[in-house]
Amino acid sequence: PPRRPPIQAAHHGDRRQLAQVRGHQRQDARREEAQQPGPHGQRNRQVHQLAGALAASGPAPAGPSPSAWFSSAAELLKPMSAVTCRGGKTQIKRVLRFAIAETKRRKVNAVVFIGDSMEEDIDELCHKAGELGLLGVPVFIFHEGRDPTAEEAFRQIAHLTRGAYCPFDASSAQQLRELLSAVAVYAAGGRAALEDYSRRAGGATLLLARQVKS
Repeated sequence: PPRRPPIQAAHHGDRRQLAQVRGHQRQDARREEAQQPGPHGQRNRQVHQLAGALAASGPAPAGPSPSAWFSSAAELLKPMSAVTCRGGKTQIKRVLRFAIAETKRRKVNAVVFIGDSMEEDIDELCHKAGELGLLGVPVFIFHEGRDPTAEEAFRQIAHLTRGAYCPFDASSAQQLRELLSAVAVYAAGGRAALEDYSRRAGGATLLLARQVKS
């Protein structure tokens, strides 16, 4: 009879378990790569930490599961391209809950949120933001548009977490790229590294650096 493969999943549960094991192996390899000295190691550390913040995952009561962790933009592109808009209110509180749960398991250096509106109870959001602030996790909020209700909530979340709020123009991809780079620098090197980077980069990164508290 033909030889069977060394590992054969008998049902979907086995396949999911095997996929999770392989996923953890890839993540361990990427973390080891990020520890390598030199410019490539530094860049990988920044990407890994920023991607981890963006993907801040945790247990969810309902709805779609959070994504896996990603350590490169190329890997992140595919799931991000599959994101679609559906009816319903914003889920910022859920994002904050994810970040709280994740940093209790493994320290999260920063959370990035990009949005244009807020349709939730601002007091509940501020309560969760306060919890995140006590855990030492700053939230960097990049606000597309000029919705005043969203701006008020976003500013308070940034303040309570000792992060930063920055509006941006959706037509300026370069500006957003600079802001995200600044957060990656902060996640890798802290406030001192961010201040040094903002002095060299200028522009909107200076506004971000001035808001971050030690």
